[in-house]
Amino acid sequence: MANILDEFKEVQSEAVIDTKKKIRVGIIGCGWIAKAHLDSYLKQPDVEIVAGADIVPGKAEEFFKKAKLEGIKCYLSGEEMVNDKSLNLDAVSICTHNRQHAPC
Repeated sequence: MANILDEFKEVQSEAVIDTKKKIRVGIIGCGWIAKAHLDSYLKQPDVEIVAGADIVPGKAEEFFKKAKLEGIKCYLSGEEMVNDKSLNLDAVSICTHNRQHAPC
């Protein structure tokens, strides 16, 4: 008789990540939680941070400078960033205050 718990076991295999196509990510809000998001993204070989936005002038530029990232396009609004079709964004991290998530 088989153990019922055996039905919940999954065979784990090591995933192979195709890094030929990078996921292009923008970050809206460049405060403390954005640092956690950025750190996680930087560990992923198939992710490229391409843009950031913050309503405080110069905050996005300083955020990426501290992270030693160059060539990141910075904006004063998430809307402006998302509307820039030249970025070819695949994903956006919304790192604003909780109350500001929905408007973004």
